[in-house]
Amino acid sequence: MTISNSDSLSKTKMITETYHPYYCSGSNYYSNDADGNFETVTDFLDSFESMDIDLNLCFRFDIKESGDGTLYAEFFLMLQRKGIFKPVYCSSYNPETESDRLESYLKRHFDVLMSIWTPISLPATEEV
Repeated sequence: MTISNSDSLSKTKMITETYHPYYCSGSNYYSNDADGNFETVTDFLDSFESMDIDLNLCFRFDIKESGDGTLYAEFFLMLQRKGIFKPVYCSSYNPETESDRLESYLKRHFDVLMSIWTPISLPATEEV
């Protein structure tokens, strides 16, 4: 199953690939030290899953197929207190074993993103 930017996350879907109409940079223009590399998504989650979302907000993720048919993952985070854009690359993603844990991580970040945008998502009210 492919998740596009118009699909919502649900427990009935396994995250296997994403599609976004535009790419996100895999490097930080201002710092060569801001990126991260992990062998697997599990390794990434072991490091980032318990971090404070307000300080390490994942605003985008990409799951793509490599040339040999395996999947890899990219995560794009804002370390908001320091203003650091942090792209993270995971060279291996196994949806059979990692999808549930990844979805849980992403859902928490999605909820925070939605709350940030709440002021414009609420219906307009009349002023008295």
